[in-house]
Amino acid sequence: MQDFRVFQIIIIAAIVGFLIWQSRNLYLRKSFFKDIWPFIILAIIVGIVAINPDYFTSKIANLLDIKSNVNVIFGFVLSVLGLLTLKLFSLYRKQQKTITKLVIELSVLTGEKNNTI
Repeated sequence: MQDFRVFQIIIIAAIVGFLIWQSRNLYLRKSFFKDIWPFIILAIIVGIVAINPDYFTSKIANLLDIKSNVNVIFGFVLSVLGLLTLKLFSLYRKQQKTITKLVIELSVLTGEKNNTI
């Protein structure tokens, strides 16, 4: 049995809290699964790695033929940041389309209102 370090306990507690919070939001219909599934998978992966970080990072480093397990962590963090950037960009484009649609509808409605007077 390994000795748990403080950061492992904090990370696992934070992930359990996050998953409970997301479950509550899904139950109350404040969020939808299609919007939060990447974050849930990321939280589960981070939780698994946090249980025994040395073992998992060295296994991944050996699998990818990387010399240091610290490089695995940096690569993982950069990959996650890249995925989050793509997610935010898709949300931004969706928001821009919605705003454009609303502006067009508003201009049509104000144009009809001005023509009737």
